[in-house]
Amino acid sequence: MKVFMEDYYLKIGRAADLKNPKERVLFRFFEVLPGALSWLSLALIVLFSWLKPTWVACIVIIFVLYWFLKTIYFSFHLRAGYKQMRENEKTDWLKKIKTLNPKLYTLKSKSWQDIYHLIILQPSCNVNHRYKMKQ
Repeated sequence: MKVFMEDYYLKIGRAADLKNPKERVLFRFFEVLPGALSWLSLALIVLFSWLKPTWVACIVIIFVLYWFLKTIYFSFHLRAGYKQMRENEKTDWLKKIKTLNPKLYTLKSKSWQDIYHLIILQPSCNVNHRYKMKQ
């Protein structure tokens, strides 16, 4: 039994790319959901500020405190990560890798020099850049 005849789910960028109309509706629902919830929360805050101003004041204060604490938490981790990066920059990694014993690790190659790392970056938009060379 084949679950998927083809993996077309991997090539979807928008709802129109889906074949099944039910899937299109579901995809579009989840696409609209974050924006709709944002607008709904703003509208409810304005509405409830007339109906229950004390509740709205508490909710806004709690929301501001949450983001303030989250920012402090993020700042500490950002600083710790930066400090760790500075420490790692001081390490002579080439000297360290040359001292490794290849028999202790599960590399298929005999030396670290046999390993190549390739990164391919693909632009997300079609932009034609034309450079004129000076002659």
